[in-house]
Amino acid sequence: MEQYVSLLSKYSQRTPGELKIDVITEDPSDNMFLVCAVEGKADFIISGDNHLLDVGTYQGIQILTPCEFVKQLKS
Repeated sequence: MEQYVSLLSKYSQRTPGELKIDVITEDPSDNMFLVCAVEGKADFIISGDNHLLDVGTYQGIQILTPCEFVKQLKS
């Protein structure tokens, strides 16, 4: 487990979580993923969550299923 966390930390970034976003009203707890993506200047959010997927794109950040993301990487 410790090796996994160490490997993951090499490819991750902590964000402050200070931004306030209220886009997903059906499940407000999902807004934290938008906050993290915006603060971290992400290009993509990869998720199977329907509330996030329904947003589609937020501030230029594409929200894709894992399958859609892999297809985009291959093209």
